Amino acid sequence: MGCDIHGFIEVLEYHGWETIISLDLFLNRNYKMFGILADVRNNLGFTPIAPGRGLPYDASYWTRAKYEKWEADAHSATWMTLQEMLKYDWNEKLTFENPAETITPKDVLKEDPRFELMIEIMKLLARKYRGVRIVIWFDN
Repeated sequence: MGCDIHGFIEVLEYHGWETIISLDLFLNRNYKMFGILADVRNNLGFTPIAPGRGLPYDASYWTRAKYEKWEADAHSATWMTLQEMLKYDWNEKLTFENPAETITPKDVLKEDPRFELMIEIMKLLARKYRGVRIVIWFDN
């Protein structure tokens, strides 16, 4: 059975967080990226950005409603800010039994450029809003 990712980009308005964009446009089934983001299906052992934080208490109404619609099928909810994603060590090298075999989170980014597009969109949003984050969860 496969695992998929769901979630939204949220921005901080004066009255609280608001949902802006669905992550369906940017994230697909990539277990290496799931490991990097949230320690989900992290078989390679990447250092995750934000494992197991849960749904934020101040999630937007839309994000919370979509999450709750999944009921028991949703798991490993977490969130992370743009700043956390930018500060992450994308050059961390994982070495396997054969020292010639290495992989970095940056290598994973090259597999699907849509994630980098998401980061660029978040940077643009950060010019206007006080905060930008993604809220994600997974299903099986």
